[in-house]
Amino acid sequence: MTAPPLPAPGSGRQPTAYAPLLAPEDAALTPLGLPDEIRMARETLAEAEVANIHDSEAMLRAAVGCMMRLRSLVEAAEAVAQ
Repeated sequence: MTAPPLPAPGSGRQPTAYAPLLAPEDAALTPLGLPDEIRMARETLAEAEVANIHDSEAMLRAAVGCMMRLRSLVEAAEAVAQ
């Protein structure tokens, strides 16, 4: 597998040297109710707050956890808005 081509200069896109394992639109989420998602988002933030900034694995886990929780929270909020 080869890396995707770099974007043209001035295109406004940032170059990447990797291909994501899963595109955001491919991830199927089944969010809980909004109050539960908010509670879990707060729990995830509390865990991320105490992660060691000098530990790259801890930072990666915190970033992935926050990304996943935010995506689920947005899905729950959109479900309420519809």
